Amino acid sequence: MGPSGSGKTTLMTCLMGKVRFTSGSLQINNLPATGTTYGAVIGYVPQADILIAELNIIEAIAFSARMRLPRSWHDDEINQYVSAIVGALDLKHVQYTLVGDESKRGVSGGQKKRANIGIELASAPLALFLDEPTSGLDSTSALKVCMI
Repeated sequence: MGPSGSGKTTLMTCLMGKVRFTSGSLQINNLPATGTTYGAVIGYVPQADILIAELNIIEAIAFSARMRLPRSWHDDEINQYVSAIVGALDLKHVQYTLVGDESKRGVSGGQKKRANIGIELASAPLALFLDEPTSGLDSTSALKVCMI
């Protein structure tokens, strides 16, 4: 959408209601809107990883699903949905691997990016905004993220 420093992240955080507007207004289909208006149906994957290092991939995605899906979803439905997300993101082979961080080895950078996407997909959004999903990845990992 634009070069570094052009305001892409600021635009996304304003649209998602993560920051307050200082001026101006937001309209969708010529109707006034706020970031919270569509927050329940639009997922947002920030540029920085939001994973908990001590969880494995499937635990992180399942936790997000259990917290964000409607209460009407039963455990077996949630488990099937989480399993489908893990499969679609090509994370089955590392689903029980800890995410890790700088001090504890875990999954690769590309796998972390895909797991971050999985955390947002776990809420069953109608649309998904991704803020620079391939930044910091090698070309092979970036291609995998783009093929999702």
